[in-house]
Amino acid sequence: MKKLIYALVGLLLLVVIAIGVLFLVVDPNQFKPLITDQVKKATGRELVINGDIGWTVWPSIGLSLENVALKNPAGFAEPDLMKFESAQASVSVMPLLGKELEVGMVSLDGAHVFIQTKADGVSNLDGLTGDKAAEDNASKPAATEEQAPQDKPAKASNWRIAIKGVELLDASAVVRNDKAGSLLKVNKADLTIGEMAIGQWVPVKFAIDGTQNQMSFSASGETELNLNQDVMASALRGLS
Repeated sequence: MKKLIYALVGLLLLVVIAIGVLFLVVDPNQFKPLITDQVKKATGRELVINGDIGWTVWPSIGLSLENVALKNPAGFAEPDLMKFESAQASVSVMPLLGKELEVGMVSLDGAHVFIQTKADGVSNLDGLTGDKAAEDNASKPAATEEQAPQDKPAKASNWRIAIKGVELLDASAVVRNDKAGSLLKVNKADLTIGEMAIGQWVPVKFAIDGTQNQMSFSASGETELNLNQDVMASALRGLS
């Protein structure tokens, strides 16, 4: 029995030491350029992370960040297409040693989405893919050897990132169509999306309430989402 207790205590100490080394060696803020770069490639839009990325230790090891916004192009009624107050996500420890960031369910609090179609038909969802960003990058002159080290995201370029799912809590949204004269407001929404994988059907659960022009509504249910590189080409099925 004593040997078993000693073994358990030794294992616990090893885990504590490993976590301590992880916090000392891996600075989560090095993921900022990786995250912003991946979002830029996927959407063509700028992602702004105003707060620091920090470690959380309870109830599980994970990452937290605050005040994040995906920007709109100039000329729209709100500056952000999407923003949230805070986010937390659990992280698998062992893959970090191989420079793999495996993120569990990402929980977003206080998220807000603003979608606008202006009177001329231009929407802030237009061009929401990486194609324009790729074309812009291709049109830029190649960086010189002196410029290259400054242009590369430090330390983050060798990391791989995977997200198992997204959960929105107390979210809100505004969908404004100036051309059609309609206004949809979601006052409160809870949304759970499965693993964020392009080209695969993932489960989605939702509960929302809001107003469509002067009419109030509420709904809850589930469906499946198939994400496409072109956001507007994404599809839903099995809505209930």
